[in-house]
Amino acid sequence: MAFIRDVSTIFFVETVEVKEQAHIDSSRKNLIFWLIVSLCIAPVILSTLSYYFFRPSSTVNYGLLLESPVNAREIPIFEVQRPSIESAFGEELEMTGTPSGLTFLKNFKGRWLLARFGGDICDERCENELYVMRQVRLMTGKNRHRVERIWFSSEETELAKRNMSEKYAGTWKVGIEDGRSEFYKSLSSSLPENLQSKKNNLDGIWLVDPRGAFMMKFPISPDIRKVYKDLSRLLKVSRVG
Repeated sequence: MAFIRDVSTIFFVETVEVKEQAHIDSSRKNLIFWLIVSLCIAPVILSTLSYYFFRPSSTVNYGLLLESPVNAREIPIFEVQRPSIESAFGEELEMTGTPSGLTFLKNFKGRWLLARFGGDICDERCENELYVMRQVRLMTGKNRHRVERIWFSSEETELAKRNMSEKYAGTWKVGIEDGRSEFYKSLSSSLPENLQSKKNNLDGIWLVDPRGAFMMKFPISPDIRKVYKDLSRLLKVSRVG
């Protein structure tokens, strides 16, 4: 009987030890699992916290990058004035004999667009902005065919009247067919709150990506080299346009 009790005791102790080891193994596996999960979700949590609570006060880009780009790919437009030189798209239309190739921004076939808003009368600031757009495009060198310049207006430009066509050659003059006020409202709403209520807040140079989305606005009287740096970075990393 004593032998049986000893065997039972040994069996009970071994059973307890096995259960304890199994519990330890299970806890260790759970710990490893949650460590792996934590490592996977940590970057997401950190990036979210950084975006909402620790955003840097300064950015690399010179232009104002819109948090919500405005898609204008399907906005109906019409030609007011077509450039005869310094436009890869214009040359393409000329070669194919297309009389009118613009009905939407998507007709630019995935090119980057430097777009200007402003009054129909081309004052000194207007001349400077057209000059900036032309110089920035020229500075892109071999990537010039990826960039076009447009001026949103509904009337004939004064470029020809003031003998400026040659000086600012390559700028498309286009008008918006329908939905102009809704489009302008969308653009205005995409700006920071402190700019939304300002008069003529759309005036100046904008950058439109190859998808037809307005995604950046440059300051009034922009610095040519800084505008070029923003555009050249995007041309370098972009696989479209």
